[in-house]
Amino acid sequence: MIDTFQNNKAFFTIAVFLLLFFWVTQVIVDPLKYQETGFQLTNNYIAISNCVSFPNCKYLGEDYGQHHLQRWLPNVLVGLFSQLTSMDLKSSYLFFQVGIVLFFTYLSSTIRVDIPIKIVIFSSVLFFPYGFRLYFYAPAMLVDSFFFLACFMFAVSVLNKKNSLFFAALILAGFSRQTAILLILIIFIFYKYEKINIKEGVCGSLLLLILFLLNNYLALIFFEADSSSLLKHITGIFMPVSFEILIEFLSRGLLFFVLLTPFILFRLKRNHVIIFLFSVLIIASQPLLAGPGITGGNILRLAAFSVAFSPVLFMEKTSKIDNFLTFVFILLCMINSLHHNYSILPSQETYLFVVLFSFLVSFIFLIAQRPGNYFLKR
Repeated sequence: MIDTFQNNKAFFTIAVFLLLFFWVTQVIVDPLKYQETGFQLTNNYIAISNCVSFPNCKYLGEDYGQHHLQRWLPNVLVGLFSQLTSMDLKSSYLFFQVGIVLFFTYLSSTIRVDIPIKIVIFSSVLFFPYGFRLYFYAPAMLVDSFFFLACFMFAVSVLNKKNSLFFAALILAGFSRQTAILLILIIFIFYKYEKINIKEGVCGSLLLLILFLLNNYLALIFFEADSSSLLKHITGIFMPVSFEILIEFLSRGLLFFVLLTPFILFRLKRNHVIIFLFSVLIIASQPLLAGPGITGGNILRLAAFSVAFSPVLFMEKTSKIDNFLTFVFILLCMINSLHHNYSILPSQETYLFVVLFSFLVSFIFLIAQRPGNYFLKR
């Protein structure tokens, strides 16, 4: 770790500045006041953390969301940590969130690319408004934070060709959210484009399947939480909804892709863009299949997990990026992160104006780079 710091002094210097901006502009709400955060599902997670103190937690299966109870491990860890340290739950959730961001920062420094590309990757993930911004606003959303980190670990493991990190990412993902089962499809895409070998692909897929079944089985034992409710989360798209709700749902989905436009500042390898977009579509398929009736306004939060795969856009080890474009990219990411709920920005109208400004700037730079020569050769 000391060698990593010595070799990345420039990265850590810039990262400290970016983290300071993140925390100074961040809004944090007491995780126990889940009604105020707008994330009522955190009530389920907090109940799991609290039940660590009780001899039997099976009563939770009667009162709380079944699929939420299946995301038990991160919340049990918080409950145990709170109990062992006498730290209150609010501080315990925040402690874990800070730890995740610090580990994410260290992991970013280990990526085997040039410093400017490390900064670009770090900024793209740190400042995505529905990632760490959201997790610090509602710290009890720890399962999402763990899964977000797991996806980033997955991408970094491919760049660095580290099997241990690859399987650690899958284990972390498997005990975070049921969404981890979709990583089997992403593994196939990486195999298809020869980024992982057949042995890694098969072993990784089997591991995810085993963890999915094991996690659900343990949730059934601990909380009497069955898996019957999972089906509606991939069939809700067939539920009838009003035209207004459908338009709002699709508009939020469109906003997600608008927030990705700063990436067009760079000339990227076509195959890497395809891998990234497939990863985005696979992760986004779950909230899309659940439909507007079930997913509702959560489509941005659920699709945001895929942003953690942004390192794959820079898998070309010999690629270089312009320092000025790096600066512009970081600035646009910082601007996009100023969400009207999760940051100090005052209103939704102001935030939409900021996002539109970022979108236009990105396209101006794209036009200036001559779109006909945009992609690097395959």
